[in-house]
Order: sequence, then structure tokens, then C-alpha cells
Amino acid sequence: TKYKEVLFDFDYLKAPEHHEDKIERSADLLELSDGLKEEYLTVFKRYFTLFEHLVQYHEDLSQITQDLQKGAYIQSTIDGLLQDREGKQLILEAFSMLGVMLLLLDKEIPAKQRQIVIVSTYRYVGTADIPNFEAICSLCANTAYQGQGQGQAFGVQKMPKGYPASLFARMPIPKEFVSKIVMRLLSEDFYNQLVYFSLEGNHRS
Repeated sequence: TKYKEVLFDFDYLKAPEHHEDKIERSADLLELSDGLKEEYLTVFKRYFTLFEHLVQYHEDLSQITQDLQKGAYIQSTIDGLLQDREGKQLILEAFSMLGVMLLLLDKEIPAKQRQIVIVSTYRYVGTADIPNFEAICSLCANTAYQGQGQGQAFGVQKMPKGYPASLFARMPIPKEFVSKIVMRLLSEDFYNQLVYFSLEGNHRS
């Protein structure tokens, strides 16, 4: 790409002044930087908004979880929701959605591209109005997984050691909460589909 010299990954954030000084001292680099902003800033903002909303989804889900644990809702508790058919379905789907979004993000948008989006947004927009910038950077850091962007299928053979647990750990959920959901999954029929399962719990997936 013609903009290669003004596209940066997270190494830029270690010494932004150094990179900006280099650009400022070169008319060619200044022209490239201005051209990149004019042509792609709208695209960068769209992707950045995606990352921002994913972080916000996790923060909202974490807040609800904490409120349930603290008894902030008079008529709702974790155990109470898990005893309600629609409640336990909602909880399961909310947490499953977080996992699916994380996996799709890592599969469809390679880490290098994610970092370019973040650094470009940082350069051209700033972070004054982005309170969760550090969380977004953590989300988009490299996982060493080679997915769609590397021309590879989403398969076990390309998963780094400890993956995807290491990816999920970037957006943690209280273990006690997760354990209760897993125990319910192992022992209950969330969607009234028991006819499709083995009657023995250890054969369920």
C-alpha cells in the first residue's frame, strides 16, 4: 500500500512523538499522512466504533453481573434468574454473545489491522473523548491466532497455546457466575430440546 510508511501498529504508542517528528520533517510523509486521513478516516472511525461498542457491551454486562451479586435488584438475583426459563436463556445468550463477538473479531479482523485502526484514530482524532481507550487497546492486542486475514480457516491447528481462553480473559466475567451457568447447562434443558440430547449428562455438549 502507498500509505505503508504512515500506518502504525502499537509500537507507535511507545514513542508517538518520535514518529510524528519524523513525519513532520518530511514533506512526502506529511502528504501521505494527510492523504490517509482524507481517504480512510471515516473507515477507521467505523471500525473503532465496533471495538468501542464491544468493550462497552462487556462493561455493561459486568455491571449487571455485579449488581446481581450485590442484590441491587429487589426482585432479581442470580439464582432467581437461573430458575426462570426466560431468565436463564437470557443470561446464557448474553454471555455467549460476548464470546462469539470476541472470536469473530479475532477471526475476521487480524491484530495488525486492528492496531492500525486504533493508532490511526489516535493520531487523527485523539483520545480525549474515549475514556475506555486502554481497554480497547487491550482487546485488540495480538493473540498470535492466524485467522481469516492470513487466508486460514478457523481451525484448531492454527490456535495458539491457551487460546481462546487467553482471548476471553481480556474481558473477564466472575468465575462464580460462569460456574453457575455451566452447572445449569450440564443439568438442565434450557430450550426444551431434551429429545435431541442423551439422557446421560456427561454426553451433553
